Parts: sequence; C-alpha cells; structure tokens
Amino acid sequence: MFVRINTFKYASKMQADATRALIKYEVIKNLEGIVSIEVIDITETHLIGIFRYESEEAAKKGYKVYVENLKKEANLKFESIEGARAFYIEKS
Repeated sequence: MFVRINTFKYASKMQADATRALIKYEVIKNLEGIVSIEVIDITETHLIGIFRYESEEAAKKGYKVYVENLKKEANLKFESIEGARAFYIEKS
C-alpha cells in the first residue's frame, strides 16, 4: 500500500469546502487504484487529506490528475508527502 498525505491551506472557507466536496464525491470515484481517503479538518480553511493507493504506480497517476492542477491555484498553500506504508494497527 502506498500513502500520500496532502495539506491544503486556503484563503477562504468556500474554497476549502469546494475541495472537500471534490475529494468526497469525485476523487474517490475517478482515481484508479485508490483504496481510501480520509480528510481531517484542522480549521475551516485548513485540511489534511490522507490518500491510500494500491500501489506507487497508482499514486503517481493520481498525482498527475489532481495534484499538478492544485499546485497552480493562487489562493492555496499546498504540500504533499508520500511513501509506502510501514504498518497499520488499530486497538481492538
């Protein structure tokens, strides 16, 4: 499994809400190889998205589709980090 963590900081709540909707309704349906998405609200204008992919190749395809376009937005401070999952554990 391959994971990408994106940080989005917008100038307005309306822009942040639009990104939340895009992730929730479009990204999950349209990206091949995506396993899950988790969004964490830090503030009304700052959110973190955790995107889990089947493979590194699938993550690279997703990067080209969405991330490259997000980097062009003037009212957005965007950062992205990624890597292979080391482990996952939940308390039973």
